[in-house]
Amino acid sequence: MTTDLHRSATSVTGQPRPAADAPPAGAPAVAARHLLGAVLAASGLALLLTTWAVRGSRPAVIAGLPDAGPFTAWALPAVRAFVDLTAVGTIGLVAVALLLPRSGEQLGATSRRLLRRAGRWATAWTASALLAVPLTISEITARPLDQVVTGGLLREFAFTTGQTQALLSMAWLAAVVAFCAGPTARRPGAAALGLVALVAALPPAFTGHAAHGDRHTVSVIGLGLHIAGISLWCGSLLALVLYARALGPSLAGVVSRFSSLALVCFAVVTVSGGLTAWTRVGTPANLWQTDYGRVLLVKSALLLSLGALGWWHRRRTLPRLAAGRSRAFLAVATVEVVVMAATVGVAVALSRTAPAPKVHPALTSLSAPAELPVQR
Repeated sequence: MTTDLHRSATSVTGQPRPAADAPPAGAPAVAARHLLGAVLAASGLALLLTTWAVRGSRPAVIAGLPDAGPFTAWALPAVRAFVDLTAVGTIGLVAVALLLPRSGEQLGATSRRLLRRAGRWATAWTASALLAVPLTISEITARPLDQVVTGGLLREFAFTTGQTQALLSMAWLAAVVAFCAGPTARRPGAAALGLVALVAALPPAFTGHAAHGDRHTVSVIGLGLHIAGISLWCGSLLALVLYARALGPSLAGVVSRFSSLALVCFAVVTVSGGLTAWTRVGTPANLWQTDYGRVLLVKSALLLSLGALGWWHRRRTLPRLAAGRSRAFLAVATVEVVVMAATVGVAVALSRTAPAPKVHPALTSLSAPAELPVQR
């Protein structure tokens, strides 16, 4: 990656980049490392703070009962956040490869380079999804990870539990993307890879809280659209910032097309997020009276801030980018990527927070004290 990013400091025609936009020697690779470090730090910090904030809503550990232990309690959310980040990165790289200017059905050299990068991200996605399987079994069975690996629980539960089946399906589909991304040289094949990557991100939607709510169909459809929209939107943005210099003079055109895609994704994420909240929160008071509602408000605020930054792009930075000044776009987009990473961390914590319990009206009436007849 260091060689590609350094080589991309010149344009695809071999001419040096304008002096006003040219970074110091070696800066592109360092910037990429710093950005990836900031992404991981923002996601991890958001996950840590949110998990700590909702600690009071989790059942206390009772002495004498089985417990997965602190390692599983912290490692599983961290691995799940990494799963989501690598999934978003994979989907975004394939999307940007398709947004590049086309000349027939054959992919250009830059598109194929981005697909190879997507293959590496998909490899990390596959590995992290597989790593999440024994950690998930540890949580489900309330056994430490070493007992899961050595005690036969991994073999017993890996293919029989809904959550682990979803992770294995995700890993298998991500492995298909990793294996096929390198040889793919035509746009239909790249589009098929993008579709497979989007489908690979969806299985957890069928096993989480949304799959067991009162409005099952609406919950699952809403969450599926939410995941697809935010993966395309944030993943493409991450790919644009990481590989902006590799895109060379095509950056302005790709960002212009991405801006239209981002607007559609923002609308899908907003509507689907509202549907999911409607099925999970219940009454509006639960938004500020329960941990689930408060975390949902934080996530919603982060998504709205991403939308505001996107609006700023359309109004201010895109005209500058079209004029050949990319620094303003990259500066704002970098902030946007860090906010996106924090959103992923909060989303993982939200998925592990139980929504407010719903009480059936009949049970409410039964639990209310009955009025006794007045004796006269």
